[in-house]
Amino acid sequence: MAKGYIGFRIPAEIETQVAALAESQGITVSEFCRALVLQAITGQTPSVDEGYMQARGLAIQLAHKLISNAADDLPESYEEARARFDLSGPGRGNNGRVPVSPLR
Repeated sequence: MAKGYIGFRIPAEIETQVAALAESQGITVSEFCRALVLQAITGQTPSVDEGYMQARGLAIQLAHKLISNAADDLPESYEEARARFDLSGPGRGNNGRVPVSPLR
C-alpha cells in the first residue's frame, strides 16, 4: 500500500480532459495519474488487462449509482431515521453499553 501523497492543482479544462481519458480507460483519475508518473520515471507504460479495466469501470459506475440512490433515500431527520429503521436511540442500545456475557 502506498504511503506517499502528492497533490497538485491544474486548470479546469485539463482536469476535464484527464477525467475523460481515465474514464475511457475504465480507471480512476488517481490510477491514470499514477500510470503517467510511472511512465515518466521508468519509461514503461503499465498494462492492465482489458477485461479488468471493463470490470473495474463497471464496478465504479455501479458504486456511484448505489451511493447516489442511497443518498436520495436518506431520512430527512434523526427522528425519521429512528422511526424508519426501528432504532432505539443514540449509541448501541442499552444506553450506549455493549452487553457483556458472563465468563465461563
